[in-house]
Amino acid sequence: MTFAGCPAFRYNNYMQRANITTATLAAFLALFSTGAFAEPAAPPPEENAFSANTEVLDIPTASTMYGRMFNLNLRMFRGGGLLLKGAASAKNTFIFGFSLMANNVIGSGNVTVPEDPKVLLKLRIINDTKNGLQAAIGWDDSRYDATRGRGVYAAVSKDLAVSGLYLTAHGGAGMTGLRDGFQVKNDLNMFAGLTGSFNEDFFLGLEYDDWAYTNKAAGIRNGSLNALVGFAWDVSLKLELGFKNLGRGSDYNRILKIVYTF
Repeated sequence: MTFAGCPAFRYNNYMQRANITTATLAAFLALFSTGAFAEPAAPPPEENAFSANTEVLDIPTASTMYGRMFNLNLRMFRGGGLLLKGAASAKNTFIFGFSLMANNVIGSGNVTVPEDPKVLLKLRIINDTKNGLQAAIGWDDSRYDATRGRGVYAAVSKDLAVSGLYLTAHGGAGMTGLRDGFQVKNDLNMFAGLTGSFNEDFFLGLEYDDWAYTNKAAGIRNGSLNALVGFAWDVSLKLELGFKNLGRGSDYNRILKIVYTF
């Protein structure tokens, strides 16, 4: 028997191949409709390994980077000064690195490097993911402009449950002046801050740094209220505009930060 001039065996082979093709197409459409090949949803900001906030604007948080990652943090401040921080992470809990500050890099005049490079250390000692709580101890004696070094410090970070907004509160204290004899009134460095974001691209920060510190020449009286607006260019590059010493009239100033993690 033939069909349209074809032998029966050819017709049967053709129909068999057509049925296989139809079944394959139907299976693919079923998988596609269930989202098997859909693009995975982006992780929330706090789960992004490249966007951990190791500091707000100036104050440290309790967060660390994932193991075998590197971070470069360049801060541009008034007077053409630059502060560079470089750090690496070991495992997921320990950060070590350096900082170097230079004045008058941008502009005219002589560039000065008033101090030797400083050592940076941070060890996360608590990571309670169930309750969104972290705690860390560290050493950061880097300073720039009128901002003092932190010295040895302890910091705590706590995620806050707010619908549609990723918020984390930070707080801690440092002890400066250990080499010259610590005095509570002059050398205790207390700080608190808040970071938040609506999505992965834009983030905000607010901090009150060095509560008890007064430097009349720099316009700092009982600490400095600072804020930042940040934009994540991609998962590894962040640009931040910082506003320092808010509410102090002409003593208010701005800084620019570029943070690269890889």
